[in-house]
Amino acid sequence: MLPSILIVLGDRLNKGRVLKVKENGSDRWRQFANGVIKRPILITIAAFVLLGIAVVPVKNMDLAIPQIDSLPASYDTRASYELMDDTFGLGDQSNVYIIAERSGGWSDVDGLKAMKELEEDLSSDPLVGGLTTIFTTSGFGSPEEWVQATQIPEMKVQLEPLLDSFVKDDQLLIPVILQARGTSDEAQQWARDWSDQTEWNLLVGGQPKFNQEIFDEISNNIGIALMIILVSTFFILMIAFRSILIPLKAILMNIVGLSATFGILVYIFQYGHFGLHPGTIALIIPVIVFSLVFGLSMDYEVFLISRMQEEYSKTFDNDHSTVEGLATTSKIITSAALIMIVLTGAFAFTDVMPVKQIGVGIAIAVAIDATIIRLLLVPSLMKLFGKWNWWMPFRKGEYKAGNWH
Repeated sequence: MLPSILIVLGDRLNKGRVLKVKENGSDRWRQFANGVIKRPILITIAAFVLLGIAVVPVKNMDLAIPQIDSLPASYDTRASYELMDDTFGLGDQSNVYIIAERSGGWSDVDGLKAMKELEEDLSSDPLVGGLTTIFTTSGFGSPEEWVQATQIPEMKVQLEPLLDSFVKDDQLLIPVILQARGTSDEAQQWARDWSDQTEWNLLVGGQPKFNQEIFDEISNNIGIALMIILVSTFFILMIAFRSILIPLKAILMNIVGLSATFGILVYIFQYGHFGLHPGTIALIIPVIVFSLVFGLSMDYEVFLISRMQEEYSKTFDNDHSTVEGLATTSKIITSAALIMIVLTGAFAFTDVMPVKQIGVGIAIAVAIDATIIRLLLVPSLMKLFGKWNWWMPFRKGEYKAGNWH
């Protein structure tokens, strides 16, 4: 559709132009490119040092599922929760709900004894601050006392509804109070350990279990996801540019740039700079930012390297192709980057912290990629590696017009 519209409009497309196109715009970029390749070692070292400094805070990154502090302090929900937390200490504890299954049920004598044994096992855990069963609620300390009480008709009528609130067929519900926040590592490890208990067939629920399963799901699969992204990117770029070094450099620079972005996010949001209160980084932020920015960065890489490849296939002059590629694509890359920075940076003005982190993270990552990496590191490394940029194993001769001869 776009080519068709351009053909229909013809020269009329240029009518009503607000800003005049600078005729010497590419010459300025060409001068910039020449300046970069004249000092490749200095620029490469300076760029990596700058990015390395930004990467340092990553080691302290604290990932968490967004909680009440993700909302602005002025919101009624947060104000009410913080008031309850300060008054009653709600945040120092968390609730876990356990469902235990037993063949034959829990209502007979053997079932009651098993229930008491499970209660004692849970109570002996140092992280358990309290639990609720038919024994703690009724005040009977043993299954024998419960059985004796149910022999009295009046007591049986009162105790049966209590039993029904905890037992349904073969399933037993036990609410447990942990002396740890639901977002804490201790609470999550407790949920993980008791879910893996072999002596009891337990199902664990509640905030600690919810957080533990999300963390485990991401941590268990992030390696596979990264491997798919990195390997597929490498082979796609290798086939496109018939080179080994170019895809390796592209992947390495993307990783360094994204690591620097996450370091800056930690500095801003976790350390609490630029007027922000110290907090945590939303668990989903690295996943979203990495996925989106990695794809955008590869787009910019393809724009830049494709133009360099075209020039190299004509002249076999690596320096010339680097300068021309940078001079002719820099305007496109910087314009596209500015659009992304404006669009995503607008989310920085929201008061909801995870949304703010997404917007700031993407904007910073795109800015780093379009400036330090594409305008400085890429041409510098292209200069340093020379014709090795276009080396492909199992092929001999020079690269020319899309083929090796």
